Amino acid sequence: LVSNIRHYHCLESAKSSLLKVIESVNQKLSEEFISVDLRNAVDHLSEIIGEVTSEDVLNNIFSKFCIGK
Repeated sequence: LVSNIRHYHCLESAKSSLLKVIESVNQKLSEEFISVDLRNAVDHLSEIIGEVTSEDVLNNIFSKFCIGK
């Protein structure tokens, strides 16, 4: 159960990247292609736990909170 829409989108994006990894492995593509999609999956999952913050997340934070000087 995923209660946060941002988490849901991150999970969907990670799933998509992992499916590309599987496809690349099955096609015997070079490690460079596989690593790009694998890194994308890790980045999407990292957004959920706060290791990586996307520009959208930062924009959302700053649009909802007044940050004084």
